[in-house]
Amino acid sequence: SQIPETQDSENLIQLPCFQNPPKNILLFKGMGGREVIELQLSGMGHHIMPVVVYKRIMPQIHPDYIKSLWQENKVDIILLTSAQSLQHLLTLFGSDAKAWLESKTWLTISPRLAATARDAGLKNVVTGSPDTIIETLQSL
Repeated sequence: SQIPETQDSENLIQLPCFQNPPKNILLFKGMGGREVIELQLSGMGHHIMPVVVYKRIMPQIHPDYIKSLWQENKVDIILLTSAQSLQHLLTLFGSDAKAWLESKTWLTISPRLAATARDAGLKNVVTGSPDTIIETLQSL
């Protein structure tokens, strides 16, 4: 198996297995996600067969539960795995919880996601990687 040192779409497509010759690739993905992998690999001559296996939709969580999380300060660290999940969280918590969200430690799985979190106004953003996320959590 091959895993890029920086685990993101841009580095994944640079792996030696994708360089030559063109391959038939089955790509499992979410509906409406980034198209970097599909576009780049297609541009390199690969035949991509995308299979949408999940949707990025706003979860239905009772507002009282969300409110209790921040009003009772029940969270120490927020683990962030996608830009879409960040947007959903910011929407679910709303402006009333903005200061609380900004005070939390946010653990992201890539530098790109960390930059997105900082752009959203989050201050305490730590970057881990999918293969070291448990160790990073333990160090916090």
